[in-house]
Amino acid sequence: MAACRGILLDADNTLWQATRTPVEVWQSVLSDMGAALGLQDVEASMASTWPRFMPRWHGLELSGSPNDDVVIRSFWLDVDAALLNELGLDLDLETVEREASRRFTQVFKLYPETVTVLARLAPSYRLAIVSNNSEPLLKARHLGIDRYIHAALGSIHVGHRKPMREMFELALSELDVRPEEAVMVGDNWEDDVVGAVNAGITALHLRRDAGEPTNLGEIGDLWGLVRFLDDRREE
Repeated sequence: MAACRGILLDADNTLWQATRTPVEVWQSVLSDMGAALGLQDVEASMASTWPRFMPRWHGLELSGSPNDDVVIRSFWLDVDAALLNELGLDLDLETVEREASRRFTQVFKLYPETVTVLARLAPSYRLAIVSNNSEPLLKARHLGIDRYIHAALGSIHVGHRKPMREMFELALSELDVRPEEAVMVGDNWEDDVVGAVNAGITALHLRRDAGEPTNLGEIGDLWGLVRFLDDRREE
């Protein structure tokens, strides 16, 4: 078995978790800009607006090549404009977009063991965040863990998404490691585990609320990754 040199990590519900729902974030943004709206009003407007943009979002994720930051911001501006229109609000769109972007980046908190585990692993392994989302590097910076990360891939930025093989191959290329030299950790079975295995990468399924892990390849927190790597090194 090849020695492990690179570790691929999912972001949401693996390294960090959201402290507020998207509806709550949007309500706070709009409230601070003078629009007193209830959660139900915002939720209904989001439920009406977002489905219209899902095909465009997936188009960016499946573009097959990196998407320019200008294109991505244009997408979010259009989403925000549609939401404001749905709510009947006449607010400055640029200001709304900047504030929403800032708060959605800052709405996460790390799991208790994340920093300690990353600090322990970083000297010996190259680490990458691989996320079906946007701005994983900005979130990592806000949370103070970017110093441990060698690469951060967000699906909307790179034009691929998990469980696509290309997403994992991009991460391996960024870390300069071969599939057999890498381990993937994530909470989503299909995206993180099946996708990684299909790319030739060993995968660990993170199940934080499942109690004591009973299956091989299943861990209950990031310390399970440390134990797995220690055991692998001793083989």
